[in-house]
Amino acid sequence: MAKPVDPGSVSMIAPSGATGLQRFGYAFASLPFVLIVIALLIAPGFMEPIFANPPDILGLPAGVVSLFVVAIWASLAFVVIRAFRSGLGIALALLVFTVPSIVATLYLPATILIVLNLTV
Repeated sequence: MAKPVDPGSVSMIAPSGATGLQRFGYAFASLPFVLIVIALLIAPGFMEPIFANPPDILGLPAGVVSLFVVAIWASLAFVVIRAFRSGLGIALALLVFTVPSIVATLYLPATILIVLNLTV
């Protein structure tokens, strides 16, 4: 016969998939993608230089290729945050991947315009 279990001795805490720090990291790492959507909604003409074709790489507009590289770079933050569960690893992922992606997303249209004006 099994012993009765004392309700005071049983822990009712279930482990969650992500800690609060990881959730914050995921939210902050999504900012480059949110920034692109907000820029498209608020100022639709802001992203138009990205699709200009004269500066091209392998037949694609240079801005599209650059935006793809920025998206890959920003996505690496999610991989690093998932791999490192420590606060230092999450901070490093945000500093190395997310912050440069945000800066690149903001300055990419201006950079394409500068390149277009230099070639003329």
